[in-house]
Amino acid sequence: MANPAKGIDSWQDITAVLNDIILTTGKKIDINNPVIWGDFLHRWDNADWENILSAFDAVLQQRPDLMKPFHKNNYERAITTLNMGKSSSDRVLDKKANKRIAWAMIMTLREVLNELNETNLPNEDAKTMAQRRKHRVVVEQTEEYTRTTVFHDLFEVDD
Repeated sequence: MANPAKGIDSWQDITAVLNDIILTTGKKIDINNPVIWGDFLHRWDNADWENILSAFDAVLQQRPDLMKPFHKNNYERAITTLNMGKSSSDRVLDKKANKRIAWAMIMTLREVLNELNETNLPNEDAKTMAQRRKHRVVVEQTEEYTRTTVFHDLFEVDD
């Protein structure tokens, strides 16, 4: 059975790392980034993904206004791929054939959590340099808020 609370933790962790990469490098996140794959995507098994996707589904149900059509599509692709392959693999979304599905889902996770936090931090290059500098302080100041308030409000999580 999926545990959305564990999924929330993973969701927050990957979002923090992705946002930090954008802020510190000033570049679009590279799909082959070794930190993302080594510390997260290669380590997450089916149970981790089930937890993350169950948390995402809860937000989708409670806040559909935050979801763009491609967010829903990325979620549907990830959950369908996971469900179809989990009987034959412990790490369905870590398979080479599913790499882009996993990548699209973590980008979706980042975008939706940033939307929840009203953090405008696109994954782009030149266009967003000024925005990145401006929002770096806001992201750093709101990181604690992100971890303690946003999901508590949605899921009524106790500390």
